Amino acid sequence: MQSEEEIRWRYGIYFDVFQVLLVLGYCLLAFLDAVRSETNAIKLAQKVADVPWTESQIEITVKIGMFFEAMDAMEDQMAGWKNLNILGFAVLAVILRRIVFATDIHPRLGVLIATIKRGLDGLSHFAILFTLVFVLFSSVSCWSFANDYDDFKDINAAMTTQFMLFILELPPVILEAFKEPSHNLPLVIYAVFSIGVESFLMCNFLVSVCLI
Repeated sequence: MQSEEEIRWRYGIYFDVFQVLLVLGYCLLAFLDAVRSETNAIKLAQKVADVPWTESQIEITVKIGMFFEAMDAMEDQMAGWKNLNILGFAVLAVILRRIVFATDIHPRLGVLIATIKRGLDGLSHFAILFTLVFVLFSSVSCWSFANDYDDFKDINAAMTTQFMLFILELPPVILEAFKEPSHNLPLVIYAVFSIGVESFLMCNFLVSVCLI
């Protein structure tokens, strides 16, 4: 039966092989994209320029169709660049993870990894609790203030505002509410409770998890 150290070593080898293949794959795709970028740009520009706007014999619907076909090809090209950037971000994240975990070989440099390992159970429960509280506050604020403030017009906007409160970067709508609290009492109460629970209680809980 294999020991825990042998299993960790084997999976470490698998991860290193995966990381090398991922980096090589990204480099190959980036190289091919760089080689073909000029040719593709010329083709796209030519496709737009070839729309016969001055030809009176051709119906306007046909011209518009050709133009939007060229625009679709341009959007496809931009989507390919975006996907390549996402892959590059994934590669950098994997490399960053590898560098951070490599510090575990030294007892003093590996303090971050040691802390994560020791508090992993508490961190997982903290993540669940924080996500629950964050989503609940965002949902309540969206339901309560969506008709009055653009910052809470939908759940995405409410979550953005909620995150700004969490990092104590108060949005303008909250600052205006604090200037006239009597006219915006529900919003003021929401902001105070949100900051108190998430920015202070939850952060203190996170610190206690790391120290235990």
